[in-house]
Amino acid sequence: MPDLSTPYAYAWDAVKKGIDNQGPYYTLSYWFDDYSVSDEVANQLMGYSSRMGNTTIRTPPHQFPLSPNLFCTDVAIRPCGKPILNPKGQIQIAGGFFADVTYRARTMILQQEQDPNNDHQVDPVAAPILWATSSCDMT
Repeated sequence: MPDLSTPYAYAWDAVKKGIDNQGPYYTLSYWFDDYSVSDEVANQLMGYSSRMGNTTIRTPPHQFPLSPNLFCTDVAIRPCGKPILNPKGQIQIAGGFFADVTYRARTMILQQEQDPNNDHQVDPVAAPILWATSSCDMT
């Protein structure tokens, strides 16, 4: 699992681990010094999918380095710094941010090699597989 592409630091005072009714978990905070990359960081942590032609490329969630069976399941961004308005009138933060992250065991993370026929894509090769149908006769 690749690490995050943006430099960060751990906020060790925010590390917590435990086991609850959903299983084992870790929560911790990462510090980033540039708020403008907060969306990119959240996507890298949670994982994402992108389309390349007729293929879906899946980037899995970030794995917890100390326990690789745990994956990022939640991210909350906490800005730290002075709020400013950009030229479009949108709020930006002149400073960094904390990414508060929860890592848990995932029940299913489907990778491309686990789905070679693209049966689980939203629209595989412009011919979606029909999983269920319903009809309503109002006569």
